Order: sequence, then structure tokens, then C-alpha cells
Amino acid sequence: MAVQLKNLANKSLGEEFQQEIADIHFKFKEGTSQSYENLDKVIVYLQEMKGGEGNVDAVNEVEIDTKQTEHEENVHDDEAIAERLQQIWELDEEKLILRWEGGST
Repeated sequence: MAVQLKNLANKSLGEEFQQEIADIHFKFKEGTSQSYENLDKVIVYLQEMKGGEGNVDAVNEVEIDTKQTEHEENVHDDEAIAERLQQIWELDEEKLILRWEGGST
């Protein structure tokens, strides 16, 4: 099930947010069978996209704001990513948890 969900979402996440799903874990209601109806939480582990060998990224215009503080530079757009995943997977908002892997953020 995790592989299918990753395949459904990774292209969109890559194009829109330059992120990809590293792993997905499922938590089901205690004492129930593992089915979509009994799904309690979907925990999604995200990471920056890894460029493959031979990939060339497009050059975009860069604007540097010298007044921006350092912590603002590494903020992920959790809300937009969560909304996109909920839309793709048809999940309720309260069932989705995002976690970040690697890097300094």
C-alpha cells in the first residue's frame, strides 16, 4: 500500500515542492484489522528531492533578501504539502502527519 501511495504523490510533490516521500508508516485503530476503514494515522516522512545522475535543474531567477533571518530560509510549506497529499490520497486532515528527514531543517 505504501508503494502505491508514494507513486501517486511523488511526481506532484517533486514538481510543486521539490520534495519526495522517503517512507510512509500506517497506524491503525487499536484492536482492529488493518484496513482503510480502521486507519487512524498516516505518517509521511519527506526529504528534499535527490537529483539523479545526468539531471539538470532549470535556472530560476533568484532574489536575495538580506533582511530575511536564517530560520526563515529553511521553512517547509507543511500546510500546502499536507493539503496536496490529502487531495491526492483522499484523506481526512486529522489522519495525516508529516515528518522531515535529513538536512538541517
